Amino acid sequence: MNFMQYRKFALSVIAFVFLIGQAVSDSPQPPPNNRQPRPGDRVKAVTQPAKPASSSSKVKQFQFVTTRSPGVNETKIAAAAVMVFTFGHYSMPQLNDEFSRTFFEEFFESLDPNRIYFLASDLEEFSPFELILDDTLRKGDLTFPFMVYERFLQRVKERLEFTRRQLKKGFDFTKDETIILSRKKLPWAGTVEELDEIWRKRIKNEMLILKLQKELASDSEKKQEDASGSWLNNRSPEELILRRYENYYRLLNANDTYDVMETYLTKFMETFDPHSAYLNWRSLEDFDIDMRLSLEGIGAVLTTNDGYTQIVRIIPGGPCEKDGRIKPGDRIIAVAQEDGEPFDIFGMPLQKVVRLIRGPKGSVVRLTVQRTPNSVPFEVKLIRDEVKLEDAAAHGEIKTITVNGKKSNISYIYLPSFYADWDAMRRGDPNARSASNDVKRLIDEAKREHHIKGIIIDLRGNGGGSLAEAIKLAGLFIPQGPVVQAKLGNGNTMVYRDDEDELYTDPLIILLDHLSASASEIFAACMQDYHRAILIGDKTTHGKGTVQTIIRLNQYKTLADLKPGAVKYTTAKYYRITGHSTQKRGVTPDIAFPSFFDSMDIGEAKLPHVLPWDEIKPTSFTITQPDYVNKYLPVLKEKSSKRVAANPAFQTRFDEIRRFAIRQSRNTLTLNIDKRRKLLAEDEKWSKRTRNILYRSLRRAQENQDDQDKKKNDQKEKNKHTARDDQEDEYPDLILEEALHVMSDFLTLIHSS
Repeated sequence: MNFMQYRKFALSVIAFVFLIGQAVSDSPQPPPNNRQPRPGDRVKAVTQPAKPASSSSKVKQFQFVTTRSPGVNETKIAAAAVMVFTFGHYSMPQLNDEFSRTFFEEFFESLDPNRIYFLASDLEEFSPFELILDDTLRKGDLTFPFMVYERFLQRVKERLEFTRRQLKKGFDFTKDETIILSRKKLPWAGTVEELDEIWRKRIKNEMLILKLQKELASDSEKKQEDASGSWLNNRSPEELILRRYENYYRLLNANDTYDVMETYLTKFMETFDPHSAYLNWRSLEDFDIDMRLSLEGIGAVLTTNDGYTQIVRIIPGGPCEKDGRIKPGDRIIAVAQEDGEPFDIFGMPLQKVVRLIRGPKGSVVRLTVQRTPNSVPFEVKLIRDEVKLEDAAAHGEIKTITVNGKKSNISYIYLPSFYADWDAMRRGDPNARSASNDVKRLIDEAKREHHIKGIIIDLRGNGGGSLAEAIKLAGLFIPQGPVVQAKLGNGNTMVYRDDEDELYTDPLIILLDHLSASASEIFAACMQDYHRAILIGDKTTHGKGTVQTIIRLNQYKTLADLKPGAVKYTTAKYYRITGHSTQKRGVTPDIAFPSFFDSMDIGEAKLPHVLPWDEIKPTSFTITQPDYVNKYLPVLKEKSSKRVAANPAFQTRFDEIRRFAIRQSRNTLTLNIDKRRKLLAEDEKWSKRTRNILYRSLRRAQENQDDQDKKKNDQKEKNKHTARDDQEDEYPDLILEEALHVMSDFLTLIHSS
């Protein structure tokens, strides 16, 4: 029996023994007469938290009124989820007092990330639980999270009532005062009066944003197609703010035992690894729908940040990418269906936001989007659609450079993801679309029709995809040999190899940025380790070097009828063939430049509790011969450095990046309306410029493909593209331009030898 078979067997045995032996008396009891609580019930429950014998004198009885009361079934599910996670996770997590102390405060922070609801006295009152959560988790005891959640609801309702009173008082927008934007690193408020002052400024800031939004919407010179809709013009700022917090309270109060349990168990798992989570039965259904692609969306990867829904990545070929207005880092603050009224989604769990955004193909969804916390929101109308493979496929273009005084052609390929049409492949279709097949086709066409001398593959913004495709793509450029290693939690390693002969020996350059992740990093690292390519781009890539799996809890007989959901956890880490991990540190390009991404919260290293970088034993491989990369890289780096230093456009860009970093670090904001108008104008200018610079390569590649596919030659279309090109010249792709210069130098050095 190998390790994986043993682990599966052990999980089954432990789950069976553990769940059968779970004492009903250890579980929170159901309501009287065994009737399940219904909306509107007010059930008083007195619970005794589970605790070790040594802690019996520390934990007092708590009384709380709730319609949510975890029962025997929830206890069984929680115990099983904790058991599966702790036994199966890569790091083999240890539940002890040190963990319990960390998890205690982080659970409060998961509910109140900006520390604007809870008081310091709340944490003090629940402190008897601080060192026993490891024990209660093992038993599946959910007393602590449900009690804390009820206290959270109480605090949210108190803030709602304060907001109601404060809005009646009004604000003086000529007064010079500031608001602290992020309170994450500040202490919890000590008194109600201190919290009142925090909220007075918070509401004033929201009023100020809405006032400025109305000004822009009514300004005929600035009003655009994506300006705020009638929903804003028909309501006062006071009404909109009050509705936001009323909806937020109703949303929280509607959560049931499964929702609270998911929040708690997910936070528990994230304490060891940000990519692990518990999925309740509804979230699991959403996951299955996503995998079947039975409903359509907007083509974006979302996350939550301080209660806001934030765009992480735009999927090439989707409605968001085609529309072009929504970018990574933007916040979605409201969602509307067709011509319906927008629903404020502040504080809404991500899976519920996804349910609002997703819908039938061809239907309309309207998103209210905000660039930054202090910027004016705008509306984007999108038509839900599937992401068509041809729209998200590799795009090719021929670039011309000068080598030894003569013109030479270069194949430039933008690869948005490592995709594959698995259905076509299973059918044995020789023309099945995939990243490696499409890149091969583009290179073959470029060789046949344009006699190219070199290849540039652009992986900027490529968030990864199929590991098999990354290995196949690497195989086009290296001899037979290893591509990447993986290490399991038990220490065993696996080596993924390419067994095909290389097809292309042309000089190769790969472009990367902070958004290049996972399979992109595996491919780029392999090319770097074989000395097969020169890597150019940001100072580092994303840094995700872990593998996750999903274990469905209904596979255990004692849970099969309980809708137990699933556990997603990390099972392995990726390593380069040199033995170095790509986790957290990512891949460092050979020629690297400062980037706007440097000061953004993007990348694995910016996430809490990430698995650390480490290294394992290297595997045997042979460096590509002749080794032109190693021979000429020092010269190429020196030439590039001098060229960039003498290029005014690069120096201007670097100055912009430095100034952008200073703006990003700003944690206070004026509440004076005149100063805010001036700041808003500056921020809009900066936002537009940085967005055009950061996402120009993706947009240009898509437009290139559109030009090739549509082949519109009428004068109207020519004028349209001319105007677009003139606008894009304002934000040149300096990294691609420099890559072409490096390729020219590289080919010159190779030819001279």
